[in-house]
Amino acid sequence: MKKFVFILALILISISFSAKAQWWYDFSDNTTGQDIYYKITSNNPPTVAVGLSMQVTNVVTVPQTVPYNGVVYTVTAIDDTAFVSTNITSVILPSTIDSIGFAAFAFCNSLASIIINAVTPPSVETWAFHNVDTTILITVPCGSIPLYQTAPNWNNFSSYQNSAIVINFIDSIVQGDTYNLYGFNESVAGTYTQNLQTPQGCDSTVILTLSVYTLTTPSNLITQSNQDNISLSWEGNGERYHIMRNDVLLASVTSNSFTDYDIESGTNYCYSIRSFAGNVETELSSPSCITFLPLNDVVNQEFSSKLYPNPAHNKTTLELTGVGNDAKVILCDMLGKEIKNYNLKANQTKLDIDLNNITKGIYYIRIINNDRSSTKKLIVK
Repeated sequence: MKKFVFILALILISISFSAKAQWWYDFSDNTTGQDIYYKITSNNPPTVAVGLSMQVTNVVTVPQTVPYNGVVYTVTAIDDTAFVSTNITSVILPSTIDSIGFAAFAFCNSLASIIINAVTPPSVETWAFHNVDTTILITVPCGSIPLYQTAPNWNNFSSYQNSAIVINFIDSIVQGDTYNLYGFNESVAGTYTQNLQTPQGCDSTVILTLSVYTLTTPSNLITQSNQDNISLSWEGNGERYHIMRNDVLLASVTSNSFTDYDIESGTNYCYSIRSFAGNVETELSSPSCITFLPLNDVVNQEFSSKLYPNPAHNKTTLELTGVGNDAKVILCDMLGKEIKNYNLKANQTKLDIDLNNITKGIYYIRIINNDRSSTKKLIVK
């Protein structure tokens, strides 16, 4: 009964004499698992203080921010008598707390530990920790123990420790490689932990989540002869690629495409690609060979072609003679960019080319039949 009267007196004193004693609340929030009540202390910037929350028990985590009516408020204070005489055993306070009010934790007889993430000790009002055991463990950020040991009211506590610094890394390696950063030496997918210590004596925990993937040999290598270059593209999951041309290293790239400008008209080039990741490499891809033929060249033309109408509007017809095998027909713009392509069957003599949705301008029709090719100029009007 005496304790109840004393607590009631504390609350009445806080109401009567403390300018900050607004123990009534504006809203509550239970995202941390328990109902905590908040009083709005500022709208610009939006801040709140923890108000009278006497239903909490056991471990209480005060969040750094709380949402209310579409606004995110920063929690900056523990108000007067906020947790007075509650059965909390541990409290975790965010780095944003800068003040703890009158009798905020008074008569919390079960309180055994406080974890506070504020580097600078929050100001503590009289009797904030009245009747709390002064030998309980206080965990503070690395390097902050001397500040708390000399701060008013914090200096009543005798047992301090530095908080552990937890660092999470998510990384990956290729099959056959080894991850050897931060003291790890791992080659199998999984989660690994390293416990380290800083020069200040703070424990650090490094948690590594490692994935391992298989490096695949590049595939679907496509080569295309353009106005003044040969363009290459391929599929692969490497970190970098070596491009081989006629069995000689041409370039090293990190993307899945390359443009070769060091070429001569009428010359045949064979390209292949090798993938690299870490210290692992793949076999060379299957080669892709092409003879560089600028759009205005006609090389080894043993078949004839005719294009009509030309100029054309919605459609043009390509008429061919002398094509004994399957062939490919490519519609390109002035820069050599492929717009459309068609496959011709052996001895097919006509091909209708749809020009709907093709912008007016000059284009080229390339017919490729094995190592033979022919280019026709097309005007779309």
